[in-house]
Amino acid sequence: ISVEFRQASGSPGLVLDRVIPDTRADASVLPWADCQLLQLTPALGVQGLISGVAGSSAATLAFLIWAQLDGLDYPCRLQADFVGNERILGRDVLNRLEILFRGPVGEVVVNP
Repeated sequence: ISVEFRQASGSPGLVLDRVIPDTRADASVLPWADCQLLQLTPALGVQGLISGVAGSSAATLAFLIWAQLDGLDYPCRLQADFVGNERILGRDVLNRLEILFRGPVGEVVVNP
């Protein structure tokens, strides 16, 4: 899906496509290159660890930002991924939405 990520609610942000809505992810994740485009700097982040399905962990920086979907802003707990290149929208945002996954047609509908 496409999501607009913003540093502050109501401010202009950056629209990113190919964002994977992942109901198993606790937090949202963007590659560090995208975080830099959002003008997030290491000084604004909180150090932490991010872990994947395989159980390995890697260093991350966490940021409190906003995700805009369907015309509304939602708080987003974003983790920077310094190694991977996937864009993931996690439960930190998804649990605030009604979302319909239409698997057979490969469609995701926000607030149907």
